[in-house]
Amino acid sequence: MMCKSNTKKISHFAKAMLLTMLVAPNIVRASSVSTEVHTQQNEKSEKYIQQLDGYTEVVVDTSFEQKNPLQRIVSLALPPAVKTVGEAINFVLDKSGYTLQSLQQTQYPVLNLYTTQVPLVNRKFIRTNLMQIITALIGKNFHFEVDNTLRVITIKGDK
Repeated sequence: MMCKSNTKKISHFAKAMLLTMLVAPNIVRASSVSTEVHTQQNEKSEKYIQQLDGYTEVVVDTSFEQKNPLQRIVSLALPPAVKTVGEAINFVLDKSGYTLQSLQQTQYPVLNLYTTQVPLVNRKFIRTNLMQIITALIGKNFHFEVDNTLRVITIKGDK
């Protein structure tokens, strides 16, 4: 006795759309409503959506790293010219848009930290964010605060 299959043939286009929607549900959605850029308001933030063709919409947005430069994932090795912790922190912050607090406003223990040699183990970082690198460079007896308005990092000694 032969059993009939209940499966139906699905077109290649439908398979591709289904796969795309499963892999990237927030980026691509099937729709044929509009051909212009429009906004959607949700509880978290406003989203800009652009209609690419009759079936594809794309959420237009900046990347996470562009919104949070200190969370950017990097791999870096400190050059031989960088000798002290202060130089290393400035090297790490280069091109991030952030700077260290001015030396006139810096606590004396932190100034001593800036002049210490970078430990050999802290000269190379692989796939980590800038905040984690700064935390490793300053050590356990210090912490830092970030002023995102002025884009200034203040390192303070723990009491």
